[in-house]
Amino acid sequence: MAAQGAFAHNVLEASNPADKSELHTAPRTILLDFNDKVLPRFATVIVSGPQGKRYENGSVAIKRDTIRQSLKPLQAAGMYVVAFRVVSADGHPIKGQISFKLTTSALTATAEAASASSGESPDEKPSPSGRDVSSPPTVALPPGAQAPSMARPATQAEGLGTRALMALGIAALALIGVGALSMRRRGDVDEDGH
Repeated sequence: MAAQGAFAHNVLEASNPADKSELHTAPRTILLDFNDKVLPRFATVIVSGPQGKRYENGSVAIKRDTIRQSLKPLQAAGMYVVAFRVVSADGHPIKGQISFKLTTSALTATAEAASASSGESPDEKPSPSGRDVSSPPTVALPPGAQAPSMARPATQAEGLGTRALMALGIAALALIGVGALSMRRRGDVDEDGH
């Protein structure tokens, strides 16, 4: 009887991802299959990744002997640990953990998939308007005419704005000086007239 009781305890039979597996694509859920029914009230699943970041998304879902835990997007490549604690239908607590390794980060995989479908390299980024702004549109010019340069360094544009402000300031000072000089001459003429 004691031997039968020992073998009756619930145990984890399988998981998806499998324990100690290497994955090239990040899973969206964790599945834990037990050999007997588990109680939904006490089930806990914690999924932690590189730097201890947690990835569970919502609470666990239980259907008889299977636990499903949804995940937030797994961002980084590295080792992930799934720790679980459940209570079997006979009241026996079960706890343990599995682990898997993600070989590619989700961001890299997304960029590679996008570049494969669009035919562009991952470094190329579309413009906010959706138009290709890498080269200006071509315009037909009359013979002998020279196309104006479209590219101007930001520093040159900033320099032009600064120069314009300085020129306006100098012009304003010159006008003030001329006005002051003219008023002084008028004052000298008025004094001579008296």
